[in-house]
Order: sequence, then structure tokens, then C-alpha cells
Amino acid sequence: ANSAVRSSRACTLCAFVVVLMSCTPVAMAVDWEPMPDGMQGEAEAAAEFAVKYMNFHSIFRGSGTLTTLLSASHLPTDGTGDVRMFLTMDVDVGGENKITMAEVYRRPGAVSYQVLLPGAIKNRKSSLPERMTSLTDRWLKVSTDDAFVKEGAHRIDTLLKDSQILLPVDNVAPVIKGILHAEARGRDIGIELSELARVKSTSTNTVQESKVAIVKLESRLIQKLQVKKLAYDDPGTDKSILSSVDSEVASLEKQLDEAKNVERKSGERADKAVEAIKQLSIQDSEAQQAAMSGSKVENSRNYLYLVLQYSVLDKSVERLFKKSIMGYKDQQGMWKIVHQEDYPS
Repeated sequence: ANSAVRSSRACTLCAFVVVLMSCTPVAMAVDWEPMPDGMQGEAEAAAEFAVKYMNFHSIFRGSGTLTTLLSASHLPTDGTGDVRMFLTMDVDVGGENKITMAEVYRRPGAVSYQVLLPGAIKNRKSSLPERMTSLTDRWLKVSTDDAFVKEGAHRIDTLLKDSQILLPVDNVAPVIKGILHAEARGRDIGIELSELARVKSTSTNTVQESKVAIVKLESRLIQKLQVKKLAYDDPGTDKSILSSVDSEVASLEKQLDEAKNVERKSGERADKAVEAIKQLSIQDSEAQQAAMSGSKVENSRNYLYLVLQYSVLDKSVERLFKKSIMGYKDQQGMWKIVHQEDYPS
């Protein structure tokens, strides 16, 4: 029953591929584009760098060698001047092929790349306003020696143990062996408010368009039902005509159901956007008041994504395992965990 973690870390190659495939960035389908031929050489260099980074920081269980760059996309309009690439690579790790993904970016004027690890948990949000604005997310690599990272790792480790996600083995608690990787994402309230206003406007417009469509469909359906009644009341009506009328009625009923469903969903989304704007305005007001009173909590609008390596003695034998965690510090200075999971090796 004694176990360092509650969930199993066993990960076959197939499961690993499935996990990684689910980690594609949320914005990928919207604004990432295939790598142009002129950038292919840079993509290959970035892939080599990413694998070396993962080796140096013990992300793989063993040493990895890039076999093939399977695909590469880039973000042409990031707005920051960064060169951002999303890479899917075939990596040989101890004779076993692993499909590995990474987002690699280079700041304007910088020589070296920065590597971001894929993780579905990075798309999770702690509040309604953020859950409706995830397409604007951009993570940045942070040094594992950064004070904010060290504080976060310590506090998150305490939360994992206090909540019994990490359990002792033979009455000895697991200890952090090292911070293997760290990323940060800062919230931009202005961007979030702008995106929420857009969602509210488009959803409200869709509701109005659906209402108009519903009125028209209901009018047409009433006419068709009258024709259907007359046709069925006349014994001499040809069966093919009856069948055609039935088909038209069924089609209109289906279109009407779909229009009502769109109206309902769009209305719900508009209501959520309104509530999210209220919540975000309150959060922004509280932050401004804290700043004016000199009680603002540093880094309270930043999220951390960490990959931590743990060590535990299991029957006098050291056993290593990794956890990936996303957490943040709230405006009162309290650390909270948005999500945690075992990191696939």
C-alpha cells in the first residue's frame, strides 16, 4: 500500500505517443503554419538542440538521439518577434523509438534557442475568464535557478505531500532530487478582457441570427404541416407526394432543432463571457488596489510549469520518478496547484 505516488508511471510506447499527441498547443489549429522550405534548416538545428536539452536535463529515461524530424510548424505572427517552432521528432532512447514533441523559440537578437516541453496540463486554467481566452497563451522558458521557480517548487512539493498525492515509503517521504525544467506564463488582463468582449459580441450576434432563422423555419414548417394535412385528408393523393411532403417536414424539423441548439449554446457562451468579464474586472480591481496600497504580491499573475525529479528509498534502493505540475501564487500569496501528473519518461 505504501507508494510514492497514487498512479502508475508505467508507460508503453503507444501510450506515450497518445499522451504526447494530446499535448499539441491549443492555438495550433488556429495560427500555426507548416514550416516553409527556407526555414527547414533552422528547424533541423532546433530539433537537434531540443534533444540535447532534454538529454542534459534528464527528461528522457536514458540518452536520446534525434533520428528524424517528422514535422515542423512555425508561428508567423506571434507579435513578440520570437521565432517559434513546434517540432515532432522521432528520438532513439536506448534503442527504443519515442515520438517526442517540443516547442522551440528564439528571442530577437538571441543566438541560442529556448525549449518548451509539451504538456496538456499547461492548457488548464484556474478561473472562468482564463478558460475562455486560452488561445492567447504563450509560455516562456525560465531558469531552474530563478528565485520564483525555487519558491514554487518548494511550496508545490509541500502541497503535494499535504494533500497525500505524494505518500511516504517506509515512513520516509520522497524528496526533490532536482528541478529538471521550468516555464512561466504571465497573465495579460487587457488581452483577456479584449478576447472576452469578442466572445460576448460574436455569441450575442449568433443568438440574434439564430432567432431570425428560427422564426423563418417555424413559418415554413407550419405551411408544410398544413399541406401535409390536406394531402393526407385527400384519399386520391399520390403516395410519392405524401412521401415527399413527409421528407420536407422532417428536414425542416431537423433544421429547426439545430437552430434552437445553436441559439441555446451561443446564449450560454455569451452569458459565460459576461460572467467572466465581471470576475476579471473584480480581479483587476483587487490587483490595482493591492498595488496602490503597497501590498501587491510579486508574481501573483504568473503560472509555473515544472518538471520535478523525485527520489525515494524503496527497500533501501533509490528509486527516481518525475512529476509535472502547473501551479500559481494567488493575490494573497498562497500557492495553488492547477494540475499535476506523472511525467512520462
